[in-house]
Amino acid sequence: SSAGTSNGLYVWTQAVFTPDASITQFNFYQNVGLLYQGPIPGRPQDFAAFGWGWIQAPPQQQDFQSAMGQPVQDYEMVLEWNYRWNITRFFYIQPDIQYIINPGAANQYDNALVLGAQVGVVF
Repeated sequence: SSAGTSNGLYVWTQAVFTPDASITQFNFYQNVGLLYQGPIPGRPQDFAAFGWGWIQAPPQQQDFQSAMGQPVQDYEMVLEWNYRWNITRFFYIQPDIQYIINPGAANQYDNALVLGAQVGVVF
C-alpha cells in the first residue's frame, strides 16, 4: 500500500422517509453498499463496489392509482456492481452492471439488466 491510500472494505447506507405523499412519488428510499479499495495487489487506487437500492410508493398513491384505473406502483429494487480502474492519477474507466427488479415499480415490465461504463478525466 502506498502512502496516502486507505485500502480495505467500506460499508455505507442511506435511508430517506417522506411521510407527505404530495412531496414525492416514492415515500421511502434505502440503499446499502460495500466498497473495497485496492482489491488487486499493486493497484491501491482501484475499487470494486456493490450496492443495493429500494424505493417504495406510499399507500395513498397506490390507492389513488387504483381508483383511477392506473397501474399501481409499489416498489423497485436495484442491484449494482462496478469496478473503477484508475489508469493514471488523472484518468479512469468504470464499467457498471445494474439489475433492476420491478422497473417502474408497477409490475408491468420484466426485470432489466443494464450495462454501462463511465470514463473520467480528473483535472
